[in-house]
Amino acid sequence: MRRVLALLLIFIPHFSHTLIASDELPTDIQPKSVHVGDPIHLTVTLQYSQGATFEIPSTSWKIGDLEVLAVNQGIPEKQPDGTLKRSISFDLAVYKTGKFTVPPIEIKQLTPISRIFRSAPGEIDISTVLTGQEKGIEDIKGPMAIPFEVPWLWLAVVLGLVAVLVLLWWFWKRRRSREEEGGRPSPVQILLSPEEEAMEALKRLEAAGLLRRNEFKEFCVRLTEILKHYVFRRHGVPVEERTTMEIMIDSAKSLPVNVYKILRDFLDRGDLVKFAKYQPTSEEIREMMKWAFRMIEISRPQAEAAVEASAAH
Repeated sequence: MRRVLALLLIFIPHFSHTLIASDELPTDIQPKSVHVGDPIHLTVTLQYSQGATFEIPSTSWKIGDLEVLAVNQGIPEKQPDGTLKRSISFDLAVYKTGKFTVPPIEIKQLTPISRIFRSAPGEIDISTVLTGQEKGIEDIKGPMAIPFEVPWLWLAVVLGLVAVLVLLWWFWKRRRSREEEGGRPSPVQILLSPEEEAMEALKRLEAAGLLRRNEFKEFCVRLTEILKHYVFRRHGVPVEERTTMEIMIDSAKSLPVNVYKILRDFLDRGDLVKFAKYQPTSEEIREMMKWAFRMIEISRPQAEAAVEASAAH
């Protein structure tokens, strides 16, 4: 009898610190339907005894087609029965459309015993920001007839005089600039990286006040040109005087898959605004800005190296 009591005294403290939960944790996934790149919030609830410690996954990793953007480990709250309860939330994102299953996320208990807990899987629906109500591209209008004869001779004379005056002014400006400099060497220009140049251009565009004046079309056109120039500098894809289809064909093999998909959706939306007289809303413009920043972040050299290393494993 004394031996039994001694064993109970040894094991009762051990079991008082074990986790009070099943292997599959209570899980909540919200929302169930989002657009490409929108955050998805997955929350799990842990209930455990005091003294237990856990290993919780951090950011910058992927589970299937989902990328973990942020992790909030929560604050333990003491329950009436003396246990602790903590809500841990994960911000996820998917960068392609379709129906996806959110796989379980593992949380490891380290002390007082080793044990693995998993979130419950869930279904989500990822859709594009395009509404399907956009108008098709209208046909190009035919040439307009000029109702009068142009005096070509006088026009050529005037243009020639203007060209001579511009050339003389350029020579005078260049000579004066050299005299003012006094032979001093010109300052060295610092070449920005493709990411730095694109970020600076995006900040200047935001500060231009186009959104405040509701000039959404002009904003969208400038935003598209900034992103196309970035693709040219970072990945060497020719973009000048080329259609969206030609850019997509040239970039299919040179761009990472996640960058290629964002660029395709981005240029499709830009073509609707530029050529089909589609009027974007302020929400759609902000969505496109988020795409642009996201595409620049994930196509940095260190980001691409991390993606390749993850794919290799």
